Amino acid sequence: MAARALKPVNPAEMLSAWLSRNRGRFPTNASLAEALACSEGRLSQILSGGGGRLSPGLAVNIHKVTSGRVPGSAWRPDLWRRPADVPLEAAP
Repeated sequence: MAARALKPVNPAEMLSAWLSRNRGRFPTNASLAEALACSEGRLSQILSGGGGRLSPGLAVNIHKVTSGRVPGSAWRPDLWRRPADVPLEAAP
């Protein structure tokens, strides 16, 4: 029996699902955008999957705010191969 290929992880879908489970903590997109240090418009782009390449700082902020549930490495695999490689101390 042939092994099935894994579907690539879509970080925008991961963030959207995480946000749905954490609406008590972030009741509005504006509150999450503030925590991420980005604009609400930028967050909307990211959540829709049309956000393009994230800056390393924003990828780290998402990692931190989500406690690693949406890892920076999912957004920037060119910089970090796995969640443990994301430099949390160096984030702005």
